[in-house]
Amino acid sequence: MRGKAGFPDLPPINVPHVKLNLRPLGAGGLIKSIWIEAEEWENGWNEENSNTDVSFELSDGTEWGATFFTYKNILSLAEKNKKTG
Repeated sequence: MRGKAGFPDLPPINVPHVKLNLRPLGAGGLIKSIWIEAEEWENGWNEENSNTDVSFELSDGTEWGATFFTYKNILSLAEKNKKTG
């Protein structure tokens, strides 16, 4: 079965409060592995006010990364930085 962009539908990966759908990424191929920093936090994470790093490797061996923020976290960091610089 084909999805909206014409790529085959693949089963989603479910992480609490995160849903990832694997889809081919151009010449890079499929996502081979994903690491989510928040999964390693001993005290859990605040789903309303957090940020976390995510890295993934494509099947061609290239690696990519991003940091994800909740809206509340962006606002709280801006407020903190007003006070602390």
